[in-house]
This record gives sequence, C-alpha cells and structure tokens, in this order.
Amino acid sequence: MDSQSKAMYIYADNAATTCVSTAAVQAMMPCFTEIYGNPSSFHSVGQKAAEYLQTARETVAQLLHANAKEIYFTSGGSEADNQAIRSAALYGAKKGKRHIISTKFEHHFEWLKEVDSLALVNAWNTS
Repeated sequence: MDSQSKAMYIYADNAATTCVSTAAVQAMMPCFTEIYGNPSSFHSVGQKAAEYLQTARETVAQLLHANAKEIYFTSGGSEADNQAIRSAALYGAKKGKRHIISTKFEHHFEWLKEVDSLALVNAWNTS
C-alpha cells in the first residue's frame, strides 16, 4: 500500500450528511424490514411501529434524564431546527418575550423562513 492510500480520509461536511454508525443501522433495521408501518395508523403493522417508536422514545429519555413526552423525533436537521425555533418562540411568548433576533449568517434558508413565518403569523418582532 502506498503512502497516499494510507492517508486518513477526513469527511468535512458532517453538517450536511453523516455516515450512520453500525449500531444505529442495526437498531433501525427492523424499521426498514419488519416494523415499517405508519405509527399513527390503527392497523397492526402501524400499532407495532407505534410501540417500537414509544420504546425508542423512552430509551432516549432515560439516557437524557428526561420525560419521554419531551422527546421528539424529526426527519432531519432542518425540521429539528424549525421545531426548536418555534418551541423557543412559544416559550418566550408565554413570558411576554416576542422578539427574535437572527442574522443573514444563519446557516439555512429554512431557519430564516421559519423566523419570518413566526413574525407574520404570530406578530413576533424580528431583527
């Protein structure tokens, strides 16, 4: 093997995509092959998926010392960012705080779109 082949490969775009760990793939495999139903459905495959999802939620909650009702799974980073923005805004609004500060530096267009949506729909002040 030459020295170039021995060089360590570094993937520097983990903010966009990340290789899934073997442990995560193994844990998810039943969801791809056996328990693939919509967990919101009433049929048996969906109900089995709902049970599996609830178990996952409880496992994560235990690891984080949280309540299972506080654990939300999203389809990816943008959805998670939007949920965090919306949750923080609603929490702040309960305390009379209705001002959201963002910059053009914010990473993702969806983030800024969510802030604009809050401003239009819920009368938040944005800057």
